[in-house]
Amino acid sequence: MVNKEPGYTTGSTAAAVSKMATEILYTGVKAGSVKIDTPKGIILNIKGECTWITENSVTCFVEKNYSDDPDVTKGIKIFATAERSEVPGIVIKTGKGIGIVTKKGLAVPVGSPAINPVPMKMILGEVGKVLPEGCGVVITLEIPEGEEIAKKTFNSKLGIIGGISILGTSGIVEPMSEEAYKESLKVELNVKVKNSPGDSFIYVFGNFGTDFLKEYSIPESRLQKTSNFIGYMVKAAWEAGIKNLVIVGHAGKMVKLAAGMFNTHSKYGDNRVQSIMESCKHLNLKDRDQIALCNTTEMAIDYLIEINQLNSVFTDIAKRCSQVCQDWTDNKINVSTVIFSSNHGVVSYWGNRFNLLKDKELWSM
Repeated sequence: MVNKEPGYTTGSTAAAVSKMATEILYTGVKAGSVKIDTPKGIILNIKGECTWITENSVTCFVEKNYSDDPDVTKGIKIFATAERSEVPGIVIKTGKGIGIVTKKGLAVPVGSPAINPVPMKMILGEVGKVLPEGCGVVITLEIPEGEEIAKKTFNSKLGIIGGISILGTSGIVEPMSEEAYKESLKVELNVKVKNSPGDSFIYVFGNFGTDFLKEYSIPESRLQKTSNFIGYMVKAAWEAGIKNLVIVGHAGKMVKLAAGMFNTHSKYGDNRVQSIMESCKHLNLKDRDQIALCNTTEMAIDYLIEINQLNSVFTDIAKRCSQVCQDWTDNKINVSTVIFSSNHGVVSYWGNRFNLLKDKELWSM
């Protein structure tokens, strides 16, 4: 088994290159690396290069270490130019390849460079350690590849244009971080909520859900993928002030949710048949035995259609989905659920009404 080592974030990279350029500017000594502190308490020794030096200006770059983790920012070079200023203190500017925020809902104001608060604090802190007392410096950060790389990220959906973001909360990239993915979904939701009026929203798990909803013309601004993290994202909806939530999902995912599985990935278990059986107590023993033998949710649906019990069973499953989500948020959100099958379309719904999806006026607000 390969032991994956953590890398460092764009925030740590920006802090390191800013510190390096400032230190060279005021000491004239070129160093091949610089040490920085991270919020996680780990000290990083980061290599960099100086590409330009004059009495009043120094430019350096650091190549982002990405470890073994797949990352579109792997190997990018972040440049920092440090210029002397007659005004004491530190000014941070950005140039090519670093995005500008154009929508509300992010951690930085509209019109500002997309540098999150933690990385900005790191940059200011590390530069402050080497800036002589009473002196001033203007740091200009650039990422030459940033605009092209941004096309492979969520940035356009978040309203960040012109480049990538400088991110990081710990300074360290944990390989294949599930938490980072969940956080990116939550940020995307918050941006949509802040920039789209109305208090009703639709959740889908993934592409199955978005494909199913195409005929209803739901605007993307009111539609959010949750991946397997339905429990986390239901809580995120509550925190974002959403009042009415419609969860639309394939039967295979929804029967897991009905059983209280708030992460529906198979590694956390597969209780689909058991969950369906929970709503089959009113059926006779023969039919319950047949359903228990079904290998897939679609097979169970086919059998329930055959015995004319689809509505009774899956309406109860939809009700259970709504109930577990409302309980999860202390009934602060009104949760409707729509369950569909690959072979049979909508099989059941519960909550406000299925017509919520067909209410074009509601979703065009």
